[in-house]
Amino acid sequence: MGIALPPRELILHEISYTLGQDVSQRLTLTAGGNRVLHTRPIDAARLGRPVTLGGLEWAGLGDLPGSVKHCLRAPWMMASRRLGVEEVLLVDPAGWLLETDRSNVFAVVDGVLVTPPAEGRILDGVTRRALIEVARELGLPLQVRPVRRDERFEELYVSSTLKELAPVSTLNGRPIGGGPLGEALYAGFRALVLRECRSRPAS
Repeated sequence: MGIALPPRELILHEISYTLGQDVSQRLTLTAGGNRVLHTRPIDAARLGRPVTLGGLEWAGLGDLPGSVKHCLRAPWMMASRRLGVEEVLLVDPAGWLLETDRSNVFAVVDGVLVTPPAEGRILDGVTRRALIEVARELGLPLQVRPVRRDERFEELYVSSTLKELAPVSTLNGRPIGGGPLGEALYAGFRALVLRECRSRPAS
């Protein structure tokens, strides 16, 4: 986006004030060179809580790749309010799933976990990568491949740092929900989080 990044040491210094607390942080860099650090307590009730989705055809933002996190969220917010859902599922004009406005997507199709590839049009979230790692460690059937919106989803999930892996209760008003593969994946993810936290020395 052409915005200069501040030195890594400066960013680490600024966020260190809340180290040791269970909070989420978002650092926003502006084109004018300002840094805005938002800090808030983590809402534990959001972890794994079912969400509602509505489909939205989305062609992207011109030359801006999907891997860039930006603040141009107004069209998504307006669409979610119009549809009466919590998040919108972005679908390209050809009918391929991308992600939601806040999360990556996992589905179960024909007994196999599937998730769209991070080929530049979606954000390759850290939670998404961890879930893929867990699925492979557990030997769960997994395919990272393009997913069409008209495929039959036996289970459907969204993933992000603040919700981890959450089942989709409805998509466009149609009930879906979770199931055994997603439950096994989430259990493995929680075990990975505990291992990672225990392996790091206290600051």
